[in-house]
Amino acid sequence: MKIIKRILLLLFAFGFIVSLSSCFILSGLDDMGTLIVENQSEETIFFMYISNANSMNWGDDVLGDDVINPGDKYRLPVPSGYYDVQIANFFNIELDSIYDQLVLPGESTTITYY
Repeated sequence: MKIIKRILLLLFAFGFIVSLSSCFILSGLDDMGTLIVENQSEETIFFMYISNANSMNWGDDVLGDDVINPGDKYRLPVPSGYYDVQIANFFNIELDSIYDQLVLPGESTTITYY
């Protein structure tokens, strides 16, 4: 009988720990938002740099092999917070820079380039 009680106690403890860890993992998803860049210009966007609004440097190009053609949108999931965004053309020449864009948890923030 003692063995069964110990096994049940261990199973309960294991289940409790697993349920707590899944809460922490899922709660991290609540902090995510979406940054949408909409290209309403006649120029293709080849590079997009994003940095925390407090940063003095631009981050890496987040588009990689992707481009944002005229009339298209690009969705990027990001942790909630304030961001600066820079977009550039094929020659990596800045087309526009947008500063202090707030991305809220569970919501989308759209930046439109004309």
